[in-house]
Amino acid sequence: MIADRFAEVDKIKEIWGKRFIVLPNPTYGDWKGAIYKGDWGASAAEKNKMRKGNLKCWDFHP
Repeated sequence: MIADRFAEVDKIKEIWGKRFIVLPNPTYGDWKGAIYKGDWGASAAEKNKMRKGNLKCWDFHP
């Protein structure tokens, strides 16, 4: 699920910041379900591991 979302964004990555911007809204959408792969019964430790496993750092150098 997450890999599919990243793949779709990668297709248009050249226009991010020019035509598209990101306004974070953690209360809208199903971002947790995608990260947890629909496994809402996972333990808190497992969910934490899944969240941390999907983080990507951005090393910005203007």
